[in-house]
Amino acid sequence: MKWSNLYATLFHTFRASRWSLQTTAEGSRGSSDLRRDQGAMDVATKDDNRFARIALDFAHRLSSIFTLYAGAEVSRVAVDSRLTSRADELTLREWNIEGYTKLGFRLPKVSGFVGLRIAGEDRKGSLGGGLGDFFRSGTELLTSASLRYAPARDHELSLTHSSSYTRPSYRDLLGYTSVASAAFLRKGNSGLRTSYRRGLSLNYTYMRAAQLELSYTDTEDPIVEAIPPMYGGGITLRRYNLDYSRTLRALLVLPLPLVSQKKFSWLALTILAAQRQWDAGHIEMTDYSAALNTHFVQHRHSFSLPSDWTVDLGVTYYSGVLYELYRIQRQWWIDASVSKRMGNLRATLSARDPFNTNIARGSYNPVVNGLAFERNWHSPRLEFTISYSWGKKSVKAQDTRARYDDLKRLATGASEGMNTPAQ
Repeated sequence: MKWSNLYATLFHTFRASRWSLQTTAEGSRGSSDLRRDQGAMDVATKDDNRFARIALDFAHRLSSIFTLYAGAEVSRVAVDSRLTSRADELTLREWNIEGYTKLGFRLPKVSGFVGLRIAGEDRKGSLGGGLGDFFRSGTELLTSASLRYAPARDHELSLTHSSSYTRPSYRDLLGYTSVASAAFLRKGNSGLRTSYRRGLSLNYTYMRAAQLELSYTDTEDPIVEAIPPMYGGGITLRRYNLDYSRTLRALLVLPLPLVSQKKFSWLALTILAAQRQWDAGHIEMTDYSAALNTHFVQHRHSFSLPSDWTVDLGVTYYSGVLYELYRIQRQWWIDASVSKRMGNLRATLSARDPFNTNIARGSYNPVVNGLAFERNWHSPRLEFTISYSWGKKSVKAQDTRARYDDLKRLATGASEGMNTPAQ
């Protein structure tokens, strides 16, 4: 597979005494060429992707207590996909428009906010192969709220409600079958529904570093990849909606400054998480339910050395986790990095899983005593990065921007089991 992507991001912040306006414009152009020689099961596809986004974020301090936040964004996605074995093309044209408003307040010991977000989409495309066209549009209304209380200096207690959604991707909806490999077929499901996630968390923090959090999430119609009943000996992959997926999680973050000096510092960080997960639904008239207890441990040591050297070492461990419909056995790996700053120039050498211990082993959960897998992904990675930044140090320390270089929803990243927010 050959993949290339060119992206650009431009942002500007205007600040006045009582208000600020942030503007962001970004675009991306990508292409991929996939070829696999498997005799009668040869695969050859070419994709061309284009993405553009404009966003505005406005904040206005109404008084010493209240602040109003508002924003809007519009994005455009275009995809052209061609199977070389067919003359026609598969196309997608998508518009997304979102807007939000949030009212925050701050008192000496109590603060919080209430927010409302509206998101709309319009998607259309050609399925190719004589299957006609695809149309889908909709609007989502999401709420959020948070209440924070500081009982004493360096202590804070917060209660937060959040909501989000995940729309099925275009490729998951298409009513056609494409060859994913020589052994598996991937089939579209035009009946997929949008998934909604609602969460409630209670969080205690000390000095904005150590924290204890209890959280509950309820996902309605989660989208999962399943292997439907096999007929004729073939194996097919297809996306489905479960009825629900619910998790109850406890998270503990313990940073410990072992040494704190002007030229040398040593920080140890331990993250512990335990989770109970319940899933239930139907896969082509077959009832499915699962429950699993899982836990996560991460331990890191960070060193700040003289002459602007920094060193970071860490080890991560997951117990067996339930990812969608797959039970993944325990995993662990180590990572390390060393960095040197020379004025505005920084050089970093980093390594992840150098001993190749993070191997995927597990089974397809709905099937008893069958469809087990073990895959050595050869995950060790060594990276060397050189970066240069210029401008005011105060601006560089406070402003960060996240690129939409994954074409927003087109490229979906798999959650690594227990996705702890402290990572």
